[in-house]
Amino acid sequence: MTNEAVAALNEAGCATEDTDTPVWLITGCSSGLGRALAEHALGRGDRVAVTARDVASVTGIATTYGDRAFALRLDVTDAESVVAAVEACEKRFGRIDVLVNNAGYGYLAAIEEGADAAVRDLYDINVHGVVTVLKAVLPGMRARRSGRIVNISSFGGLAAFAATGYYHATKFALEGLSESLAAEVAPLGIAVTIAEPGGLRTQWAGTSMRQSPKRLADYEKTAGKRRSATMAVSGHQPGDPVRAAAAIAATLDSENPPLRLRLAAALVQQATSPFAGRDPDKGADMPNQGGADRRRYDPQARIEEVTAATERVITARGIEGLTHRAVAAEAGVPLGATTYHLASKDDLIQAALQRSVDRFAAYLDEWVAQRPQLTPDQLSVLLADVLLSSVAADRGQQVMEFELYVAAMRRPALRPIADRYMELTVNALSRYVDPLTARAASMAANGLRLSTLAGSEPPSRTEMEDVLRLILTAIPNSGGAQVS
Repeated sequence: MTNEAVAALNEAGCATEDTDTPVWLITGCSSGLGRALAEHALGRGDRVAVTARDVASVTGIATTYGDRAFALRLDVTDAESVVAAVEACEKRFGRIDVLVNNAGYGYLAAIEEGADAAVRDLYDINVHGVVTVLKAVLPGMRARRSGRIVNISSFGGLAAFAATGYYHATKFALEGLSESLAAEVAPLGIAVTIAEPGGLRTQWAGTSMRQSPKRLADYEKTAGKRRSATMAVSGHQPGDPVRAAAAIAATLDSENPPLRLRLAAALVQQATSPFAGRDPDKGADMPNQGGADRRRYDPQARIEEVTAATERVITARGIEGLTHRAVAAEAGVPLGATTYHLASKDDLIQAALQRSVDRFAAYLDEWVAQRPQLTPDQLSVLLADVLLSSVAADRGQQVMEFELYVAAMRRPALRPIADRYMELTVNALSRYVDPLTARAASMAANGLRLSTLAGSEPPSRTEMEDVLRLILTAIPNSGGAQVS
């Protein structure tokens, strides 16, 4: 499928009015780290040219994210397709702020086993393809004296092992090329970062991997053994590409991105702070941006800060208006501080929902502690008072909480958190009435609260009390506390 064939889907041909949000062009977005990067950038509100050799593999992203996503065919071995994609992106969005050279693959063979044509193909994509894309994008960045370039290398660009010698050679070449490029473009306001992931759960060792059909017996204990081990680990690597994408984005948000960003499996699986430098020989490895202030960085406090801002954004804009960029602006923190800890929009929603439920649990504990005994009639009056006063005190928060529970309906992973909200209410009411009555009253209270928030004619206090009294007195109290 050509770029012209998806023009209608992308609504290509005119620049968008948005001139502030960053524009990314990412190669190799059909799967793996490239796709994770595209979805991460889009999820936080940026605009992205999502490219692949087969554009059909990325049109779904354009459908999901609307006019901020631009699906384009780009084959790094085809210079004409590269130029066409770059020109289309610049016409659509006005510029390219971030270029990520991600397209590439691995090749398994002992050096003697490598097929000449296959090795040339490997170099054409992993090295020459990067150069082709750089040459197409750099003129625009030079003209603006601004830009970020990420070349996706590998741990295999730092060390070499049996069976992947040709792959290492391409990544070693990319490392040297990137170092030279960084020195050349730094005075022009363009930063180059070499990302060096390792052990990510992508298709690198699966469907993307190529290997020589020739296997010589003399190499079975070295290259042959590692071939088998590499293929066996596919899908079981410890590293999370979603967190790796968040780490890359967080690094690019810094004023002076580092030349190297090592993303070992231990980092993307376990790291809690994008500022925590670690011994590269032991696995974790983000650039240490140093200083006493960085050492005092409290990740839990930052998560709480970002989560509170998420609630405020939902209150003001609704779930549909929730983006990482909006949350960062509301919290007054760097964009990378939001995306590193809560990488996706669903992560933001989950954190806000959990915070809402925890807040409700604390409120109920205090409410029950202050009212050890209540008759059903007293309970009806007090519940109606709670419903009316909570809406009157902060209608926006009440609407926000309902939006979070509705969002959980479409996200199975969040349903246990939403279920806890109902159970909290039932457990609290079970202090005064039997569990069945408590559950019925909880359902009624939620319905009354929704009617108060959304109904054109909300129920009156008297109507609320009557409904709750009818439920609380209809079934004999068989399991609750004794009341006077």
